Amino acid sequence: MTEQACRQCGLVQPISNFRTVNTKHGRYRTCKTCCRKRSKNNPEQLAFSYWKSKLKRAYGLTPEDYYQMLEDQNGCCAICGTTCPGANRLYFCVDHCHLTGTVRGLLCSSCNIGIGNLKDSRRLLYNALKYLNGKPASDDADAPCVTFQRSEKDVEGLDF
Repeated sequence: MTEQACRQCGLVQPISNFRTVNTKHGRYRTCKTCCRKRSKNNPEQLAFSYWKSKLKRAYGLTPEDYYQMLEDQNGCCAICGTTCPGANRLYFCVDHCHLTGTVRGLLCSSCNIGIGNLKDSRRLLYNALKYLNGKPASDDADAPCVTFQRSEKDVEGLDF
């Protein structure tokens, strides 16, 4: 088969004008041009399709898996507890171990960026916690560090 009729516009076109798909026929029944027109008319559908394919490709998750994880986390970020995924975001970030690929949970964009900036390192996170507590990050007496006093107001509400 070298040509196919598009089910949307009805035009008979070369098979190269149809995207490949993992089905018994091997091709979409709607041509690439009609697919583009349809996605431009519905940006929400396009965004959902992109998100759904990224979930599967990058993390091996389905939208049902994602929503189950979100329900297990009571609809909020696993670290800070916010119910807002972040500015201009529709979905929480899927946090995963970069070494093993294991999915750990769903995070808001701020917490995800924070962990990323700390290079997923427990040691850096521990040093940051010591820093916030006003203690030097190194136990080495010769290491240059700045010490300061925290007021009670700075530390109230923090859980240790």
